[in-house]
Amino acid sequence: MKFIAYRFDCWPLQLATTCDPELDEKENEIAHESFEKRLEILSNLFGTEEDVEYSLGDGTHPPFKKDNDVILRTYKTKKMKMDEAIEEEYSTLMADGRINEAEKLIATSEPEDVTKIPKAIYDELIPARVIYNLGNAFVVRIQKKRPLEGEDKNYHSIIYKNNYVSSMAILIFHHGMQYLLIENTRKTYSPATIARVFEHTFNRLLMAEYHLMVTVNPIRKLSDFWMQMENIINQGRRIKSIRFKFDYPNMPWPDDLLGGRFKRLGRNLNAEAEIKLKGQHGQMLDLKTKEGERDPDVNSMVRYSCDKGNKVYAELDNKSVMTLGNKQTGTVEVNLPDSIADTQENKNPKLFPDNIGDKVLEEANKLRVMNN
Repeated sequence: MKFIAYRFDCWPLQLATTCDPELDEKENEIAHESFEKRLEILSNLFGTEEDVEYSLGDGTHPPFKKDNDVILRTYKTKKMKMDEAIEEEYSTLMADGRINEAEKLIATSEPEDVTKIPKAIYDELIPARVIYNLGNAFVVRIQKKRPLEGEDKNYHSIIYKNNYVSSMAILIFHHGMQYLLIENTRKTYSPATIARVFEHTFNRLLMAEYHLMVTVNPIRKLSDFWMQMENIINQGRRIKSIRFKFDYPNMPWPDDLLGGRFKRLGRNLNAEAEIKLKGQHGQMLDLKTKEGERDPDVNSMVRYSCDKGNKVYAELDNKSVMTLGNKQTGTVEVNLPDSIADTQENKNPKLFPDNIGDKVLEEANKLRVMNN
């Protein structure tokens, strides 16, 4: 079976500030203590034999997990709808030479407060089941009810209402490995939609009680990124600037790499960082794309972006802007034994079959060192 590899990242969240400094400090301590225990918290949410509830901001506690059945939640956000439109408008402004307006658009396009997610009463609920458990890795099946159209014996159209289909996802909560592998199929939802469902579910589970938020992004190969950049140059285009965004860091990172320096800044300042490299006085960047010729600091930042699933933005000499994410540079596919599909019959999951469990962890470790 083929799966697409995503990675989830957490960051500590201060929900609000009050007039009580001691209370604020306590809230901050909860967030950072939860951040340090994030893998344990997530693993317990899916792996415990006890029932688990959502602790929602409105004070309600609906069920998340009962036995092995789970209820995933997804919500609509304006930001999701605006992303592509903003990028398109940014490219248009740059192409027209309205650089100041374009920079202002990007600077103001981020939401002021990402903690203001919609009320849970508007959530779409999606049934799922944990069908295998490897301690801190889980196989989950996500189900969707779909009408099946046919005809009766009198040639009249008929819809069979009780038709269900499911897709598989694998959650991996290991030290140094925070992965979500999603079956590469559209039987229920697209892999990108399932990734968003898990991101929203994580946020519902973690935000109110643990003061954490999560993003889920498709990881990319470093080599695919540089191949795309080389293709741009081979088409006669030149790179005027390149912009990186570094989210709050989650995992250990070598300090001798430039990405590691941003990791320290992120931890020390509770910050995300951006860096933009551009040619002096409007000139083009002297960007080398071939292996062995690449600038090591730039390569470090690209590697960090690919591992975390962050997008990179390249401004070309015709003032257009190319967004370099998985849609441009490709997704990372993981192959697992077809026998994993047979696990859906297991209603009391305890352990993976040895061959499947070993293979899951082997493939996860390959992802971890893929861009080294």
